[in-house]
Amino acid sequence: MAKEPCEAVALLLTRMDSNPQEFSFAKGSKWGDIIQMVYQRQQDTSNKHVLVALNDKECTMVWDKFIDTSKKLLHQEFIRRILDVDKDEGAKDGN
Repeated sequence: MAKEPCEAVALLLTRMDSNPQEFSFAKGSKWGDIIQMVYQRQQDTSNKHVLVALNDKECTMVWDKFIDTSKKLLHQEFIRRILDVDKDEGAKDGN
């Protein structure tokens, strides 16, 4: 049976759903420091000194959610740019 994440991780995962734009590596990102630490744990699973309160599974849950959220945001950005280009092309054609 799969163990549920701690309350803090569950809350963070919910926040990622409701406010995905807050989660990035960008300077000034509200949650960038946490995402950076999760990334460090994912890259070196033997390093238990980063986010010591979380187990490996919880870190993986946050990382997987970050990747999923990032893909969705990237998809939205691609669509926005495609529609902007199409709109610009239509204006050039006189439509």
